Amino acid sequence: MAKMMRLHKHGLLGSDTLTDEAADAYAVLIDTQVRELSDFIDSTLKSVAAIHKDRGLNNKGTTDRLWELGVASRNKLHALAQRRRAKLDVDMAKGEKEIPDQLTLPSGSELFRLQRSIEYAEVRRLLAVLPKTERAAEIQSAAERGDRDLLLALQLAQPWVRSRLIDPDVFDTAKARLLEVSEPEAYAKMATMREALSTFRSNNARTKQLIAQATGTPVRDEILELATA
Repeated sequence: MAKMMRLHKHGLLGSDTLTDEAADAYAVLIDTQVRELSDFIDSTLKSVAAIHKDRGLNNKGTTDRLWELGVASRNKLHALAQRRRAKLDVDMAKGEKEIPDQLTLPSGSELFRLQRSIEYAEVRRLLAVLPKTERAAEIQSAAERGDRDLLLALQLAQPWVRSRLIDPDVFDTAKARLLEVSEPEAYAKMATMREALSTFRSNNARTKQLIAQATGTPVRDEILELATA
């Protein structure tokens, strides 16, 4: 069950914003991250204040020192995130391996595979003559009723053919719904992990934003890397 969002210090999200299922699995991870990032932000802001108070620095010196602090802080933040999210990465990789592949052609003889290929080509032909909105609705309906064959016909098509028949985002949504219908336990498990990962990323992004604001460095990593090179 989703909970009311409550922001912690510096606008970070704690485990009390997670669903019960996600909190059971990842409350310790998220709350530890919040404490660690809060301390990290406080320390960085303290250093920023010290630079501004340093009367031995002119404007350029202050700007340069703040930039150096920003770069160093971002590097440290990246290292913290990599270490802290290791459990999530392991769980996600394990969970993905445990999910049955919904859209793989079953094994069989050459004749069987040829027959299925012909059938799937016919499915794609029938989809192609439908108006775009009806075609998208039919694909979504197939996912709702657990019709693997229709989605498999699209999955096995050449990418350029598939992209003409269905928008990639719509197809991804349909595949996710097929998994939810066909493998509800596996889907729920992955949804829990993705929820925790989303909260983790949100906290990391918030910290990055605060560091950028305080030190005058770009929020986007690629721009920071170009400016620092």
